[in-house]
Parts: sequence; C-alpha cells; structure tokens
Amino acid sequence: MAVNCLFLFRRDRAYQLEKWTQGEGPIDFLYGFPLLENDKIASDFAEGDDRSNDWRRRLCYPFESIISRTVGIGFSIHIAIIHWSKIVKSDVVVSTVDTCGLPLALLKWLKLIKTPVIYISQGLAHRLHSRRGSLIGRVTKYIYSRFLQSIERVLVLGEGAALPVIEE
Repeated sequence: MAVNCLFLFRRDRAYQLEKWTQGEGPIDFLYGFPLLENDKIASDFAEGDDRSNDWRRRLCYPFESIISRTVGIGFSIHIAIIHWSKIVKSDVVVSTVDTCGLPLALLKWLKLIKTPVIYISQGLAHRLHSRRGSLIGRVTKYIYSRFLQSIERVLVLGEGAALPVIEE
C-alpha cells in the first residue's frame, strides 16, 4: 500500500507544475513533488490562493496579518484550514515554507492534527535571530521553539541557512 504524501505549498505551484510538465519551467520550486509518484508513494499537493474569496481565508486574515507584521514571518493558517481534510487523511505532510509550516506546527502542538510533518524552513532561524534583541523577538523565539518541537522533521536548505538553526 502506498504512503499518501501531501505537499503543502504557499501558492502558484499548480501553474509551475503545468509549465514543468510542458518542458517550459524549472522543477526546483516543486521540491521533488512530481518525482515521488510510484508504487510506494502517492503524492498530492495543496496550495494557497491569494485571490480566493473563501470565507476561511477572510476570517483568518486579521489574525494572520497581526502575526506576520508583529513577527516579520508569514503565518497562513487559512491554507491548513482550507485543506484540512487532505492534511488529516495524509500519511505525511511536507510543508515547503515557513508561512505554511508554522501554522502546521501550531496545530500539531495543540494536538489538532496527528499527521507527521516534514517542515522545510527557509530563513526562520535567521529572522528570529535578527530580532533577538527585542522582547517580541525573544517571545516569538520561545513560542515558535515550542511549536517546532511537535514537528517530526525540520529541514533547512543549505549550510548557510543551517547555521542559525544550530546556533538557536
């Protein structure tokens, strides 16, 4: 039986997948998604849509906006809420950016989802480190470190990006 792997993207990956399939676009922003389909892994993806009028997106926007502006890091919990059924039915979720990964970490920390998560972080530790002198920065680092302890795997791309994670 194949493992159901869901990739959670911030936005525009359906378009990028179409372009790559046609031989007109790169594959790097798809994080290996189209290469995993075989008899052992059944892959699917979900993404946010900034043009959507979905009521869940509108409801979450004020909360997301306050967090993003205060912390300096995106927090699109509406994407997880909109794609909730796909997330909980999956055997594993791969989050490709902090904007999607942080809400998943919160939901796992709250024990609202049990699905294992692979979180690809891109700049989170560096951004938190740059705000370490402020009260907001210290509080955010503390809270996010608790959330991230609920994640099965955190991946950091590149040695330069890994150093702040190791230091923090």
